[in-house]
Amino acid sequence: MNWRTALTAVGAVALGLFAYSSVVRLAPSPRPQPREGSPAPRLELADVSGQRAALAQYKGRVVLLDFWATWCDSCTAELPGLRKLYDKYRPSGFEILAASVDADGRRKVVPYIAEHSIPWRVLLADTDTESAYRVWGLPAKFLIDPEGLIARRYEGPVDPRVLESEVRRLLKMPPKGDS
Repeated sequence: MNWRTALTAVGAVALGLFAYSSVVRLAPSPRPQPREGSPAPRLELADVSGQRAALAQYKGRVVLLDFWATWCDSCTAELPGLRKLYDKYRPSGFEILAASVDADGRRKVVPYIAEHSIPWRVLLADTDTESAYRVWGLPAKFLIDPEGLIARRYEGPVDPRVLESEVRRLLKMPPKGDS
């Protein structure tokens, strides 16, 4: 290799590194990981009927934000436990918002809701929301306190007794079994 070829190669690499570093500096910084005790990221999505739903509408209530999909076997297996929790604690201020990540959206989700008799509000998640909540696997749940702070983050299936204990705590109810 002669010196001109070497100089051209070094110049090309330097120009490439300069361009890359300029793009990296100008790119928006990644969103922070939603952590327990921090405010829940903003959420505003359409539900399966086309109505807009915002997490802010539920301030003052304990909310379980559940990211799921119709093809997720673990998500389906959790439904009976979630239904019991919802029926038992909804009158006391508990809500479930289920954010479906199904690519086919309403077409897949609406029949699934009917088949499984899902009584809570089902939203259609978008990639921005999945990114804001850092959802990389399913199911993924966020238990949000009445002030809008993340109380717990759950990745994967969750024992319904664990959820019930946390919901009772956030609703300021005595632990189960106490009188």
